[in-house]
Amino acid sequence: MREAAANLAYASRMAAAAALGDARLFGESICDRLIEPHRARMIPNFYGVKAAALEAGALGCSIAGGGPSLFAVGGNPEEVGRAMADAFQEAGVESTLYYSKPSSTGVRVLDEL
Repeated sequence: MREAAANLAYASRMAAAAALGDARLFGESICDRLIEPHRARMIPNFYGVKAAALEAGALGCSIAGGGPSLFAVGGNPEEVGRAMADAFQEAGVESTLYYSKPSSTGVRVLDEL
């Protein structure tokens, strides 16, 4: 129950950070105490990769959706990405980096089926 309450608190902080335009608070709010520990076991060196991202200047880092992709926000994208890729390589995991910028456009259809 504590983990669920903590996740709700982090989600609330994330919403506040988005409304305030506070990147640091947003990054600090990227925490999942409920699911991340279970999904992390399926990603080799997850905690090492996350630590490398944060040490390289990322404001936050976590698992995207159900995994196995990771994402980081803030900092210099190339430096953070390289640190993450190096940490994966140390674990013998090949990785591909993708860089993107946040969008304020909202939901839209990119392709018709």
